[in-house]
Amino acid sequence: MSKTIVFVHGGWVTPACWDRFVPYFEAQGYRCLAPAWPGKDRPIEEIRSDPSPLAGLGIGEIVDHYASIIHGLDEPPILIGHSFGGLFVQLLLDRGLGAAGIAIDSAPPKGIFAFELTALVSLGRILMIAVLDWMRVRGIEKACLEVFSTNARAIALYRRLGFEEEGRRVGQFRVRGEPVDDVVMDEPAVRVVIQLVASPHAVLVFHEIDGAGAPVRRV
Repeated sequence: MSKTIVFVHGGWVTPACWDRFVPYFEAQGYRCLAPAWPGKDRPIEEIRSDPSPLAGLGIGEIVDHYASIIHGLDEPPILIGHSFGGLFVQLLLDRGLGAAGIAIDSAPPKGIFAFELTALVSLGRILMIAVLDWMRVRGIEKACLEVFSTNARAIALYRRLGFEEEGRRVGQFRVRGEPVDDVVMDEPAVRVVIQLVASPHAVLVFHEIDGAGAPVRRV
């Protein structure tokens, strides 16, 4: 097995994320390299002040960059990547580069939809604020949404954002064979209906409402 490891970092970090990994594996007798993406081979403060070298950087360019580094080694390395780096590890292995690969919490390749409910929970407040701000800027006056009565976490979030229960359709849905109420909540800022369901495969549906309050389009 190869005694060389190439670490590949993800999108929102620099090679500094491997600072604790490199000395550990070096102590086990491995030669370790943690090269940066093109444009990220600079101090963090410099990257933040001038991110322009990253403009237009795509997956192909990054994978080619790591491929050129691997071609310069005297043996096929073990590849370890996190997030987008995990995806790059898979692409490098597909090119026949690397003795073995480890993808940690890898970004999915095109055509593979990997989405956990926890991601929606963690981003829910940010997304809702962004949607409401977008509506207010456009002069929309009122927002309504529908949510399962069993989704206590979502209801609590919507209340913190100013939504109040306007009514409910008792037993409107069945979840795992049990009746669940459809809770209608109102926020007097925009006139758009947002329908959310408490499912890992939830779909965000926007209904445009005309002046009379009738749905006119579904997207």
